Amino acid sequence: IGTIQTLSLHAKKSAFKKWFATIKVLLVDELHKAMGKRNFKLLNQIKLIAIYGLTATLQMGQKPVRYRVYAFSGPVIFRFPVKEGMEKGVLTKGRVLQLLFPALEDEARDPAIAYVEETVDHTTKLLAARRIVDSLIDQDRYVMVLVDRVAHVKALDEILHDIPHEIAYGAIAQKKRKRDRDRFELGKIRCLVANRVYEKGINIKRVDVGIDLAELPSPNDCVQKFGRMARLHEDKANFLYVDFGTYGPSRRSKAASARARAFRKEGMEVKVVKLSEHHQASMAQQIVDKEIQKDERKQVRPTQQSFEGFGTT
Repeated sequence: IGTIQTLSLHAKKSAFKKWFATIKVLLVDELHKAMGKRNFKLLNQIKLIAIYGLTATLQMGQKPVRYRVYAFSGPVIFRFPVKEGMEKGVLTKGRVLQLLFPALEDEARDPAIAYVEETVDHTTKLLAARRIVDSLIDQDRYVMVLVDRVAHVKALDEILHDIPHEIAYGAIAQKKRKRDRDRFELGKIRCLVANRVYEKGINIKRVDVGIDLAELPSPNDCVQKFGRMARLHEDKANFLYVDFGTYGPSRRSKAASARARAFRKEGMEVKVVKLSEHHQASMAQQIVDKEIQKDERKQVRPTQQSFEGFGTT
């Protein structure tokens, strides 16, 4: 068991080479991340009987990706989509609500500047997130707010200053991040705000509302996040994934459309709402509240049997 960074670090050592040559079967987790040149160069040094790749998000519809994956580990031999997991009761049933805010300006701006203006420093979106979080906590929901950049975490931390929450990003000590996740799972806090440190390898089951403010164009990113929120918890009957986006003349608009397509391609229920120019923050909160009320009217808790079965699996 190892990471590509560790393998690369020892690749030139004679003892490592001797051991490495004995490997016959390779299992690569997060296969979509293993398509880099460094990975191929190192892993192709050993003569393997079999290679198995595991991933939840691989863009097999793209020819360059498909060719490389087939050359590396062969064709797809098994699929278990998130939708099927929800239907079989081993994942919590969830759906997507995409809230689209009007673009600030035209798309001729520098992409880096435009991203900051449309997401990180977007006062209305920050205020909408605050109102939604505040309302959800009043309704006893467990909320995770996800962004991409540290500056975005800090902006949310500031606007949520009087609402109990914890934040997570690279500079926050791992011990504290784990302690905060444990407190969240135990029900001692109801809101976590994090950037990409929560993308991979994080096991949080209790979250029943996710708010994604990252507005990234990657279809992999949003599907990964959705899947992580779908894990079963004995006190969770369903969950809502709220995706902030943009409409109008903006690159963020194209990114929002790409995310909606990615969700639908995976068979998820997606509701898209375009907010008007006026009262966007309050309208966003009211729309989320209505969706939560729908869940409560038809709420059915997962059985203890199905929950334990998932844990065993």
